[in-house]
Amino acid sequence: MANWSEVSSWKSVNWLKVILVALFVVGFAGFVQPGITNAAGTTTLTIVNDGDQEIYWVYPRPSDTAQWCKDLLGADTIQPGATWRTRITVGTYDLAAEDPTGAVIGQLDGIAIQQPYTWHVGQQDAKVSVSERNEQAEALCELYLSPSTDSEWGENRLGSTPLDRGATWRGMIAPGQYDFKAVGCSGEVLDQAFGLDLGHDSAWVTP
Repeated sequence: MANWSEVSSWKSVNWLKVILVALFVVGFAGFVQPGITNAAGTTTLTIVNDGDQEIYWVYPRPSDTAQWCKDLLGADTIQPGATWRTRITVGTYDLAAEDPTGAVIGQLDGIAIQQPYTWHVGQQDAKVSVSERNEQAEALCELYLSPSTDSEWGENRLGSTPLDRGATWRGMIAPGQYDFKAVGCSGEVLDQAFGLDLGHDSAWVTP
């Protein structure tokens, strides 16, 4: 098991956001943030704050990269019940939303945005995102992620589609403690762990 990660923020107060955005515009006139543009090949991203906390930062990144891009909101924030929109280049993205303390209050992974897309942040039925990358020599045919309180492994998360070497599976689950098992297409158990605390968005690798 390895490579657990959490999103971190890089600003802390709203007035500082205003100053940073002003400096960015003056010092980098004509610069276009990677993945975000108003040119052709874009669509509308709508963010609806369904929670009870103000959204201070929204970070995007192409799903095939590890580095988060700059905050989309700039000097804006999204109050509870409010809606905010921007234009974004079509593609597959990870998105993370943070509250004024820098805590992640919503995250999506591997979302294909090819047409207008609406993200509801802070819905009542909270979920966290999990992902598993297969670095084994063989494909995985079975992937189990079941609550530690269950006596059975439950459903195969891969269904009938094997997870090839280098490929990543992503899913959304309720926060809690889980047991994990990855089985190769040969029938051999290749990775297994118990009592994983999945109270936040998490990622791991089957080496």
